[in-house]
Amino acid sequence: QLAQSLWSCGRMVDQATSFCNDDDDDEGEDHWMNLSFEKSVMSISQELTSRVGEMTPKDLAQATWAIGKLRLNNARVVCAFAYKAKDMTSKLNAIEVTNCMWGLCKVNFNDREVATALCERLL
Repeated sequence: QLAQSLWSCGRMVDQATSFCNDDDDDEGEDHWMNLSFEKSVMSISQELTSRVGEMTPKDLAQATWAIGKLRLNNARVVCAFAYKAKDMTSKLNAIEVTNCMWGLCKVNFNDREVATALCERLL
């Protein structure tokens, strides 16, 4: 449920930015913190970090996509999700892998081992 809640926050940002921007750029996403759920996003992401060992592949993909959409650059959260994705690679399907990769790229996560593991899963 927590991963879906975080994903929902990301979708709300999508909706809010679509009202502000007619084009398909990410310019409006930087202003998500002005929305009322900023504290909730931080609380949810930190709670998910403490439960990362319990996350399913779907949970991990949704949460990692959400941190990318929300540009949540909290190193503890990002690293927890990234290294869990690396450890769980064999259980991730192609959509889950690409959602994880997209989210990690959006927060400028740069770890060759994680990227290699995820890319190899797609081959």
